Amino acid sequence: MLDKIARSSKFLKRKSKLTPLVFLNIMFYAVENEFKSLSRIVRNAHMAHSLKIREQSIDERFSPSSVAFTKELIKETLSSQVFSDINSTEFRCSRELELRIQQPLRFMNP
Repeated sequence: MLDKIARSSKFLKRKSKLTPLVFLNIMFYAVENEFKSLSRIVRNAHMAHSLKIREQSIDERFSPSSVAFTKELIKETLSSQVFSDINSTEFRCSRELELRIQQPLRFMNP
């Protein structure tokens, strides 16, 4: 799914050392640790993924296609999570209704 979204957003055009998964991993780690320089991001990429990449290569990845890729990924993730929650809620509701229907009716004798 990740590569499909990356291709449709034109983030991934050909095979690269910096795969969509590695890019996301590096970026989220950089945000989490408040890395503010490309040199720190490059060092982290090398330490975490044994990826030898230049600062310029990372800088070039910050483009409209990377924004589109990230937005589409978030959209897909959120929509699948929402639908998953809705489906489980519907199942739970229908199961409760089924249990209520199966319970015997009791009448009070006067």
